[in-house]
Amino acid sequence: MTDTPRVEDIRLGDLATKQDLVNLATKDDLAALREETRQEFAALHEVFATKEDMKSGFNLMMGEFGKLRATQEEQGRILARVVAQLDRMA
Repeated sequence: MTDTPRVEDIRLGDLATKQDLVNLATKDDLAALREETRQEFAALHEVFATKEDMKSGFNLMMGEFGKLRATQEEQGRILARVVAQLDRMA
């Protein structure tokens, strides 16, 4: 029987030497990646902040449209009462 290890028992250190792993990722690479990630999150934050501003503006406009509709309905009721009174007078 051979001494073959099970797949679950194999570690990265068994497959690569320390020298192979030395330049895998340098501190400069990690710093650049961290800065890039930070910039991407800042851009996403800006997009979502703008989206929230748009939602707020949309909700304000819908509220104003609702007020206008209520005013028009009230004016319609007043006009209907005036017409009814004029019909009674005629």
